[in-house]
Amino acid sequence: MKRFLLGGLLFLLVLLAGCDTSSTTTPTGYNLALTGGQRPSLSAGHIDRILAGSPAAGTGGTIYQLGVSYKIDPVFFLGFFWEESRFATDPNGLVAKLDLNPGSIECTGPSSPDRKPRYTCPTKFRKYATWADGEQDWFELIAYGYVYGDHGQFVSPQCPCTDVQSVVNVYAPSTENNVKAYVSTVEAKVDAWRSEGYN
Repeated sequence: MKRFLLGGLLFLLVLLAGCDTSSTTTPTGYNLALTGGQRPSLSAGHIDRILAGSPAAGTGGTIYQLGVSYKIDPVFFLGFFWEESRFATDPNGLVAKLDLNPGSIECTGPSSPDRKPRYTCPTKFRKYATWADGEQDWFELIAYGYVYGDHGQFVSPQCPCTDVQSVVNVYAPSTENNVKAYVSTVEAKVDAWRSEGYN
């Protein structure tokens, strides 16, 4: 019996040793999804340093945790936020700054009272009470509307959309934006931030 218990314990220890929950692999390429236990490309502190000077400064920890929760690499959130409004510092990107809407997400109808995060629709864009609400809504939209779906439902028949090109084709279509320039900017920023290392 002791031999069986000792053998079982040894098997369990070997099994647990192979289940490292603190993954050290980081994503590469332009697929927004975190897969196979990958950690985000950037640390919370690195995100805070990137956002220094932005009205959204100091939210790196929130952005990092949202990325982990929704399984979307936060480096792409930063890329989209940069392209939409230069982190809410571009005078042409007032939607982000005034509405705390880093992704310039448009209203598709009023928020239900029990929805989290809540938003209002004073204009065609969603307005949030906090940066954290706007950040969470972006991750939720990308995860459930583009990458993974919500019970098989996506924002467009063109999805699932998992890489920058396919997301931008729907998120910022050619009827509203220069898709090629948008994709190029996001991918260049992602490459630049990743090249700084995980710090």
